[in-house]
Amino acid sequence: MTRSVPEPPPSNLADLRIGFGVTQLELAIRLRMPQSGVSRIEHQDDALLSTLARYIDGLDGQLLLSARFGDDTVRIHIPSIVRPRHLGIAARRRGSSRRVTSADPLEASGVVEPPAPGARGFDGRGGC
Repeated sequence: MTRSVPEPPPSNLADLRIGFGVTQLELAIRLRMPQSGVSRIEHQDDALLSTLARYIDGLDGQLLLSARFGDDTVRIHIPSIVRPRHLGIAARRRGSSRRVTSADPLEASGVVEPPAPGARGFDGRGGC
C-alpha cells in the first residue's frame, strides 16, 4: 500500500506518526513494545539507525539514508536491521527470548502480560 507523506511535512517522529493517523499504542502494538517505548523513541535526542528503521517500518515505511558531497548525493545501504513484522519478532523479557503470539493487542504490546502457568497471584508466587 502506498501512503502519501502528511502535509505539511512533519518536523519530528511524533508529527509523522500523528500525520498517518496512528496512535502511540497502535504503533507500540505493531512494534511489539510498550507504549512508553514509542514515547521514549519520539522524545530522545539521539537514536540508533536500527531504532529509527524499526519505527519507520512500524508506520509501513522504509528508512533511507543518503549523504551529500558537494553536488553529489550517495545513497548508503542500510542492511536488513529490522525483521518484517509478518515474520514475527522475538520479544525480550526478563533476560529470555520468546515469540509473542498473543491475539490480545494489549498483551502483545507488553502493556499486559499473560499469567504464568500455575501462577497463584499477581506476582506468580501466591502474593500480590
